[in-house]
Amino acid sequence: MGSPGGMPIINGDVTCQNYGVTDIPANTAVLFDTSNPPSGAGVFGVVVPTTSGAVTPVAGITVERIPAGGQGRLRMLGGGVTTASGSITVGDTLQVDSASGKEGRVKTQTSATQQIGLALNSAADGDPITVWIFIAKNA
Repeated sequence: MGSPGGMPIINGDVTCQNYGVTDIPANTAVLFDTSNPPSGAGVFGVVVPTTSGAVTPVAGITVERIPAGGQGRLRMLGGGVTTASGSITVGDTLQVDSASGKEGRVKTQTSATQQIGLALNSAADGDPITVWIFIAKNA
């Protein structure tokens, strides 16, 4: 099974690139960087959602810190841990959040937008949440 840019998916993880000027922390829900698509066998870029931007296209959850201008691992499929934005109940369908101060967290899906997956535990705002990552469009 391959991934964008021809990088192999190993245990749900792929290599991605942070083209930004700040590090992306581990366990952050990120989006595809549409300004930096892969070319040839290159890796694709990822970005943290911003308060002025959209919360799609969802890429996954970072497994490790991705330094500015560097590469790191991204979980695109399977279990990943991130931070809850608001109260989440086990089984909730989740989306990426872009609210101020909560960029890159996940919240209960409230409207027709791209989902990142399902909550595998209940969590309060700011607590760790385990997500079964399976990205779906407008679910």
